[in-house]
This record gives sequence, C-alpha cells and structure tokens, in this order.
Amino acid sequence: LSRAQQHYPTSAAYTKLVGKDVAMFVNWLQAEIDYPWEKLHLLGFSLGAHVAGIAGLLTKHKVNRITGMDPAGPSFEYADAQSTLSPDDALFVDVLHTNTRGSPDRSIGIQRPVGHIDIY
Repeated sequence: LSRAQQHYPTSAAYTKLVGKDVAMFVNWLQAEIDYPWEKLHLLGFSLGAHVAGIAGLLTKHKVNRITGMDPAGPSFEYADAQSTLSPDDALFVDVLHTNTRGSPDRSIGIQRPVGHIDIY
C-alpha cells in the first residue's frame, strides 16, 4: 500500500518490483492449486498495466492474456519492452488507450502500441 501512495516517479520506479511480486503470486497459484495457465488473465490500469506486463514476462509459463487499460505514458513511452507492457508478455495482449493527448513525453497514457491489438 505504501508503494501506491508515492509521487508518480517513485511509484513508476516500483513497477518492476511489484511486477516481480505479482509473478511470484501467479507462479504460486499454479504450483499450489494447479491453476491452469490458459485461464490466467491479468488486467492492469495505468501503472498497473506495466506491472501486469512485467509479471507476465517473469512467470514460469506464458500467461494466456493481459489487458492493459490506459497504460501510463510518462517514464514508459520510450522504455524497453522489459520495462513496459509488450506483446511478449502473454499469448495475447490487448490494450485500450483513451488518454493519449499531447506530446509523447507529456501524455498521461502511452501513445505507442504495446499489445497485439491496441485500441485508441
């Protein structure tokens, strides 16, 4: 909870750590209760979309689907695929972009496509 209540740059820097924690939880779900990988669907809003992508990248097997809702733009527009939501993070990545006004460095939402399907 304390990680979510920081100023944006600090919270943005925590996405890798939180993504790692989510990946550990997903791996635990599969190992402990044999949850099927094909039923896993991660969803994330803003910074959470990037967290979902990082988690998908770090799980033992590919998750079935990730939905990114308005993935955050600042600090992520020009970041590499390992630091953001990307098509490599799941078998299917769909992304809804609804807040992409302004220049890429000043847009609240990421402007570049980061999924298999990006809806603007």
